[in-house]
Amino acid sequence: MRDQLACQLLGSTMPWTEPALRLVELGKGGRPESTIVNRGIRCLAADAAFLNATYGQACEMDESVHGAGGHIGAATVPIALAMGERESIDGRQFLLAIICGYEIMYRLMAAITPHNIERGFHGQGIAGPYRRRRRGRQDHDLDAERLTHAIAIAGSHSCGPLEYDQSGGEVKRIHAGLGARGGVHAALLAQFGLTGPPTIIEGKRGFCNLFAAQARPARILEDLGSRFSLDAISFKMYPTVGALHTSIAAVTRLVDEHGIVAGNVAKVRVGVAKGTLLHGASIREPHDVVSAQFSLAYSIALGIVSDRMTCNIIPIPGSGATPG
Repeated sequence: MRDQLACQLLGSTMPWTEPALRLVELGKGGRPESTIVNRGIRCLAADAAFLNATYGQACEMDESVHGAGGHIGAATVPIALAMGERESIDGRQFLLAIICGYEIMYRLMAAITPHNIERGFHGQGIAGPYRRRRRGRQDHDLDAERLTHAIAIAGSHSCGPLEYDQSGGEVKRIHAGLGARGGVHAALLAQFGLTGPPTIIEGKRGFCNLFAAQARPARILEDLGSRFSLDAISFKMYPTVGALHTSIAAVTRLVDEHGIVAGNVAKVRVGVAKGTLLHGASIREPHDVVSAQFSLAYSIALGIVSDRMTCNIIPIPGSGATPG
């Protein structure tokens, strides 16, 4: 949780999160339920969850979860904070909310990863809305039937195309935020009586079949209660997509151990999984911050020409931008 809070603080200073802040500020005249990180502004819980989750994934420094391909904390923690403040929950409820959020997304993504990438869908966008469950004392109003409807309604918020890792665009930064806000709205709509399809996960046109050609729905319940997603978290060393980290670490180690300088390097060959290439690693010439953070070639080259990969990555020529 501390890692995610640090990511939110850093993300709140990035220029590409400013549009999300301006959007929330337009409606801040509403009920002041929850606090926006690092801004001293209180707004509706759904808007706070949206903005803080956007901050949490704004720099590509938030954690990865092995086997699920998702940055679960970027929406789970902001939702728990926003709804916890709104409903004045205690520490036990707060931690339970985070744990449940991690489990739900982890298990959903384990059922479809990496096939969702082949279809062009980002895990944050499609699974994020499902993370809002049992967030506070008012959830006693959601019995088993309404909890089912809340999850079903969340399915209609699922989206998040991966085209940003092909042609760029900072929209990727708000995928966690859209999922967080969608999840809050889904729960509240269910509480108010809206219904949804109970087969939203396993149905013919439900989550598994929609976002993956080879879904494995049995993984959703596999080892339930004995194996937890929190054991699969990997914290990031570099502000890049998680699949690049081992390659970056290997190159920087070789540079350190052998005193390699850029002028002596003619070619670098790296072996990676197919899903890594599909998720932007094949970008050779990044044209904005997002594509730089996904480009394997850019990250490897940077690891050779600079001392260390840090949050202050060298600006991309001609872009006027510095990856976060």
